[in-house]
Amino acid sequence: MSEFLPEPVEAHLARNPTHWAVMVALVARLGTAKDLQMTAGMSAAPIGDVSFPSLEFEFRGGHVLAFRIEIPDDILIRFMTVRDRVLFETLIDSNGASPDAADLDARDSSSFGRHREITIRCDGADVPAIADALMEVACRTTMRQLIPRPDDTQLQTLLRRLYSASDACFLEALSADIVTSITAESIDHTLDLVARINPWAGEDPQSVPDTVLMLLEALVRERRKYLPQARAHLLRIRQAFEAIGKAAAEDVQDVDELLRLLKKNAH
Repeated sequence: MSEFLPEPVEAHLARNPTHWAVMVALVARLGTAKDLQMTAGMSAAPIGDVSFPSLEFEFRGGHVLAFRIEIPDDILIRFMTVRDRVLFETLIDSNGASPDAADLDARDSSSFGRHREITIRCDGADVPAIADALMEVACRTTMRQLIPRPDDTQLQTLLRRLYSASDACFLEALSADIVTSITAESIDHTLDLVARINPWAGEDPQSVPDTVLMLLEALVRERRKYLPQARAHLLRIRQAFEAIGKAAAEDVQDVDELLRLLKKNAH
């Protein structure tokens, strides 16, 4: 396997025949997916003092993560959306190979990262079935909405990059670029486009209004432009936050603060 796995990964796997067999089978099967590319390494966040092998699969041409596989002991799969995890479980169940996963409620946005994970015991795992299910998930995931398209406008490009960015500084720079690109004619289109590109729009009720609030805050506080239109959008996301309840109480306060600032600037 030296042609595709770095030496630290091979060294770890050589000490664990079960992990070696699982990794070989996963790489061989998932390697046939034409639009996925793999990066292998050791975990950046070890459990205790022990690092373990990890595989990241991205869509080619977009730096958009599809899923991550780690093998600390059992097979841990980290999906990008709850919807992907649920689809994976459904596909595995239909093959008669149900994973050992907690019964998680995809509608509950608390501990959202945990709801996107699933653990499968290495011993006796049907690795070809797991790999086939992962490839089907990759074909149907909403993360594909973040893959750049040849006919993208500048705004679409920026929003896709915004949702696929992992670096906080890069995220801040992208947000600033989006705000700078907003005009009186484009503000409504820009904020409506957030919901169409956001891959978590259908499962995390805070995701879209959080992004809109982030953009509006910069627009109102820093640029002080298009304030009447901004007020209409603030009122709309305030309703969305109120519908979420206590989890979005601070967001409601942030919106109210911006509304007060708008009122003050209007005089």
